[in-house]
Amino acid sequence: MKHSRRNMIIDLISRGMSDSEILIALELEFPPGTFKTSNKQALAGTKRDLVMSNQKDTTKILPYKPETISNFGIDYRTYFKDWKNWETFENRFDGINGVYSFRLIQDFERLKGTSNVLYIGMANQNPVTNKRPGIWHRLKNYRQNNRGASRRLKEVIAHLGGLSRIEYAYCQCENPREVEKMLLENYYLQHLEIPPLNRAG
Repeated sequence: MKHSRRNMIIDLISRGMSDSEILIALELEFPPGTFKTSNKQALAGTKRDLVMSNQKDTTKILPYKPETISNFGIDYRTYFKDWKNWETFENRFDGINGVYSFRLIQDFERLKGTSNVLYIGMANQNPVTNKRPGIWHRLKNYRQNNRGASRRLKEVIAHLGGLSRIEYAYCQCENPREVEKMLLENYYLQHLEIPPLNRAG
């Protein structure tokens, strides 16, 4: 269940985020069309209400600078601990849901800063209704001839010199969809864009 857009805006303002960073976070949580008013209008209205509530200068209630936002909640850079080389894929295991990621062995330029993460995804399957549940089977799909991120990952591998240039990691969690959203949101906040292989197409 989504939390209040207004409360989210107030929380992000209190963290010291700029308007552009807040709007990016709002677009992820509340895509266009969720409400009759746009996220930009909601942000402006909430800031106006804060001023009317005797907060004459909202910057005075912001104890943190935008560049320190990674100190809050999940940081995609440190969330995954056990990275493995994609050249040798581990033995099959079933029934583990969670989030996973692919990365290069070196950083590359982003709109803001650098990163080595190529993709962030999740597996949240019911073992009762799905004969191949869990992260292992989701990762296995990327070693086959599928569309989307699987095809784009193969293009990266071919262009950069082989499987050994790629690493993968995963982490079991209770709410994979929510954790994935938080990881992507954190990536957005740090780089002003999503991971390159998360793009549609």
